[in-house]
Amino acid sequence: MPHRLPAALALSVALVLSGCSDDPEPKVAPEPSALNSPATASPSGHASGLGPEGVVRAWVEARNEALEEGNTTAVRKLSSPSCKTCEDLLRPIKTVHAEGGEFDTPGWRVAGTNIKREGRGQIEIDTALIYASGSTTPSAGAEPVRYGEEKHIAVFRLVRADEIWLVDFIGYLS
Repeated sequence: MPHRLPAALALSVALVLSGCSDDPEPKVAPEPSALNSPATASPSGHASGLGPEGVVRAWVEARNEALEEGNTTAVRKLSSPSCKTCEDLLRPIKTVHAEGGEFDTPGWRVAGTNIKREGRGQIEIDTALIYASGSTTPSAGAEPVRYGEEKHIAVFRLVRADEIWLVDFIGYLS
């Protein structure tokens, strides 16, 4: 799979950025420099006041913080209770930290977003993600597993709950 990933990624990025679909011309928003700073959530941990794309960026930032500390509370507050894919992405973080392991990576970076579908209380956003290179030590005393940078296109589906957007699904297009 790693050998096919660059070609698939290049095609996916080209399709997302060029807007090859039956949908109207997509508007991919590269990450503005002001959004390169860490996203912030309200004192309650929720992303009140953030639009859907801001919530995606806040979710990624909170996940990156969880990699460092093992505490997934902030990222879970940005996830709907029914988000099984969120849990699938967060469970390994908790497991590695519980086993005395660690992550040595800055994590993910949002390279761009593209709102695909909006409906009553729901929105889908195609998101270009860059996974930074690094290593994972799966448990205390284990040898680190090293990995290189990867690029992916993910779909974040958000739902509106109590006047805030929450991540309800994360799936991969590449």
